[in-house]
Amino acid sequence: GAIVEGVRCISANQGIAVIDSPQACIQNSVARECSNMGIFASGDGAIVSGCVADACDVGIRLMDASSMVAAGNTCRTCTYGIQLQEAIATTVSANACELSGRDGIWVSDSDESQIIGNAITSSSQATDNTYAGIFVRLASSRNNIQHNMIRMGSEAAAPKYGIWIESNCDRNLVTNNDLYQAGKTAGFKNDGTNTITTAGNRT
Repeated sequence: GAIVEGVRCISANQGIAVIDSPQACIQNSVARECSNMGIFASGDGAIVSGCVADACDVGIRLMDASSMVAAGNTCRTCTYGIQLQEAIATTVSANACELSGRDGIWVSDSDESQIIGNAITSSSQATDNTYAGIFVRLASSRNNIQHNMIRMGSEAAAPKYGIWIESNCDRNLVTNNDLYQAGKTAGFKNDGTNTITTAGNRT
């Protein structure tokens, strides 16, 4: 697969992208002030690691493939930090998402994925008490969401929830997350079916 390393992309529409490229790797790169995607990857096994997305619409998006990885990245002041869309068996781990306009990590129509060990602070900067640290939506099911630390932070705007599972999502495992002071309304909002929360989350 393609390897993209050490790229700096400033003030573009689309930033750094590998499209339909299996086993592609984007690493140690920076996207800043991109009006659409900062970093975009699609293709089975694509990896985004060690990157920074700053002030982009979407910091990092993994889409329409399986076994992708986003690990050790930092997203700051993006509308959305990290997005998973139509992703299967994808891993999002050890990322930092700070001061997102909407959701820190946004998961849509994605199954069997792991969202583990991420640090998310001060989401929902665009509209107070509206968005979440991690938002799981649109029939995203059987995902494993553990060991994330989410804080609403000290900004005037704060997220509504630390983790929010929407109603048409089934059999997600959401446990061992640190949701102390994670959301203005609640640390955890579970509208899903068959969500497993034992042995529990700190709220």
